Amino acid sequence: MDMSELRAEIDRIDSEIIRLLKTRFDVAREIGEAKKGLDLEVEDLSRDRLVLENYKENAGNELDEDFIEELVSLILRYSKEVQKK
Repeated sequence: MDMSELRAEIDRIDSEIIRLLKTRFDVAREIGEAKKGLDLEVEDLSRDRLVLENYKENAGNELDEDFIEELVSLILRYSKEVQKK
């Protein structure tokens, strides 16, 4: 592949990442509504730990653990903001 093909592939991957994040936050919004109906707190540290462990397991040794932790922290923080709305 030449540079333009590689960059086009990166653009395609980035679009897919954004699509998946939109879907994730749509589901987080639904979870927030369900939690309100059940009078549950948005914060669930045991679930946060499970999500992080799932990410780490899926990443295996192919992605840096610090990167995974930062990524998950950002996703969870935004998910909680979405749930609060």
